[in-house]
Amino acid sequence: FSEGGEKKISKKKRGGGKGGEVDAAYFRTDQMLDTLGLIKYKKNFRKGMLSDTTLPLLTDSALHEVSVPAGPRLLILDHVSTYKNYYKQDLAKRVQLLPRDQ
Repeated sequence: FSEGGEKKISKKKRGGGKGGEVDAAYFRTDQMLDTLGLIKYKKNFRKGMLSDTTLPLLTDSALHEVSVPAGPRLLILDHVSTYKNYYKQDLAKRVQLLPRDQ
């Protein structure tokens, strides 16, 4: 096998199937959108760089800016409001697990 062939195989493995690449920075965000049945707005969140770190900070205007319609915005904001403390605690734990620079 050539080096190029190996690269193609590794890209497919990282692809994560139907949903595209799995990005750790959007793990909770994608999970929330899936739970709410709003996974079609995944691209909107990435376009606006609304990742897990911004999840507890989401506002109506931020969601409007990335073209999420009013109904889904309300569902997302209600969900975030309910789980805001959980998201903050989860982020703090994840930051502690990050490798430290030398």
